[in-house]
Amino acid sequence: MSDFDFLRRIKLDLPRLLFYEGNYKQWNHPNTFQPFMTIYVILEGDAYVDICGKRIQFIPGYSYLLPANISMGLGCETHIKKIWGHFQVQTTIGFDLMTSWEQFVIIERAFLPSTIKKMSDVELYFFVKSKIWQGVSQESEYFEKAIQNFSFKTKWEKIVLEYMDKELDAQSRVQDLAKLVNMSSDGLSRSFQKRYGISLKKYMLGQLNQKVCMSLMQPSMPIKEVAKLYNFQDEHYFYQFFKKHNLQTPKKFRISQGL
Repeated sequence: MSDFDFLRRIKLDLPRLLFYEGNYKQWNHPNTFQPFMTIYVILEGDAYVDICGKRIQFIPGYSYLLPANISMGLGCETHIKKIWGHFQVQTTIGFDLMTSWEQFVIIERAFLPSTIKKMSDVELYFFVKSKIWQGVSQESEYFEKAIQNFSFKTKWEKIVLEYMDKELDAQSRVQDLAKLVNMSSDGLSRSFQKRYGISLKKYMLGQLNQKVCMSLMQPSMPIKEVAKLYNFQDEHYFYQFFKKHNLQTPKKFRISQGL
């Protein structure tokens, strides 16, 4: 029997949990692109998602995991009421285990929407976390493979991932990381690709985009300050970067997040 040692090496981060209620005019996003994994806990309504050429109806009493970085359409016939939040499943030093996750997951175990009203904020937070773990466990083959890869065998891994967790900004380059670990840029890129199944440059850009989006979800922080925080050379370049990775402007992103 496993001693569940892997649990000490991963963490589920659910930084933001919100209630949303809207009608068909308000919740109408025909081409949206989320930088984070997202959970929807559906309470009421007739909402749907268009994803991978299919329309899937959201059923009240069910929960859903939506993959990051995949274009989808969201809407409803009349209205929607939901609890939702972005989340990450990471190693303890910050590698996103869900970076290659592309599955849309319907969480099989339903709940009574009326029970949500009786929950305290703390109870609701842990309820939603339990739903995320249920959804992840339904795709256990992917997750078990991801976990097995994360016992750090080389020194460069810890240094590179800690840098991206704490110091990554718009001026960061593969060459900078290579110097930190005394490797060539090509050598580090090959090692990262082989180890994690994603190019180092692509992962860096994805992590930077997530950091930017997380800061934009602080409504009191002006957009120009977000650009400055992550060392973009000017606002024009920041808008170019953001639109390329999110298919919308920072302002529209905030609106889509209910801010």
